[in-house]
Amino acid sequence: METEKKDQWIAETLNSLQGMQRAELSAEVQAKTIARLPNKRAKIVPLAPRPAWQAAACILVLVAANAFACFRFAQAGPAQQGSTLAKEYFAFTNPPEL
Repeated sequence: METEKKDQWIAETLNSLQGMQRAELSAEVQAKTIARLPNKRAKIVPLAPRPAWQAAACILVLVAANAFACFRFAQAGPAQQGSTLAKEYFAFTNPPEL
């Protein structure tokens, strides 16, 4: 029953489209559009100084954090390096002691 209603609705919708035509563009609008096309050139938008400094600051912070982590684990020595990494990685499971 539902399928019949659905098929009927689809048929009615498709039948309502009979006799319709595509919208046509007026000659004046078409001429203006075509005239504008070759005159447009791509604009080069330079990066503003502020975002450039922000990007440089972010990169500097990431490099500094990476260097800090490298030096910290290098000081631990090769024998303790794995245990230090594991201890810090699983530190979230141990509640802080007050």
